[in-house]
Amino acid sequence: MKKWTALLLAGILTLSLGGCAESARSLGGKVTETQVYMNADESAARDESGIPDEKVSEQAAKDQEKDTSTGDTGAEDEKVTQKVYLQEHFGYRLVLDEDWEFATDRELEQMNQAVVKAAEGDATFAKLAKADNVYTDMVANDTVTGNSIVVKLVKIGLADVIGSDEERNALLTDALYAEAEAAGLTKLQKTTTEAKFLGKDVTAIGVKGDLALSDEYTTEMWYQMISKQKGQYASVIFVTGFSEFGGDNFQEILDKFETLE
Repeated sequence: MKKWTALLLAGILTLSLGGCAESARSLGGKVTETQVYMNADESAARDESGIPDEKVSEQAAKDQEKDTSTGDTGAEDEKVTQKVYLQEHFGYRLVLDEDWEFATDRELEQMNQAVVKAAEGDATFAKLAKADNVYTDMVANDTVTGNSIVVKLVKIGLADVIGSDEERNALLTDALYAEAEAAGLTKLQKTTTEAKFLGKDVTAIGVKGDLALSDEYTTEMWYQMISKQKGQYASVIFVTGFSEFGGDNFQEILDKFETLE
């Protein structure tokens, strides 16, 4: 099984059998990269990016205009690159530093085509996938720690397709287990983690296991998943990491998500 295939199937497992005028793709977020000045005490950044490009939302543009009105930067300010994934439908944004890289539009399209391919064996799921009711909206990778964040937008219908929350979590954990196993992890364990996301308590489901990076070197890798629902759709957030490099920094990554005002 190719990398991400099980995660894509996990998204398919949460699809509703009903129709809807909108699609997961139509709810997609926006990504922008700006140059900002951050002062020594890490207070609010002042944006010097100028007029935002077409991918920056109206809200982001207003934020930039507000920030630029604060005046001169001062000699002690440091210029940094700030990368933002803005998800207006679900009411949050993800702010990352320059160590992170976002997948390109082309790479995202390839991932979404993989959903259609993975669903070809089932006529119903294939139809839903082609209708963009499951959509990989964002992928970001930390070039330093090896952490990754994947945001998938899916149409949900748990009562119709899966049943109870417990049955859903069991199936999704099995899908994460299959993904980790396909990636070469051994000594796998299923996990649940209590965390905070956008100021609320959440329970993340996941797996962890050993990954051999060479014949002589093995490290522990973990997968965690949470979701945020609004209406008939959910934003499903997958986070992976290496215990040795980034540590168990799942909560630290969730803290990078901010509620939109």
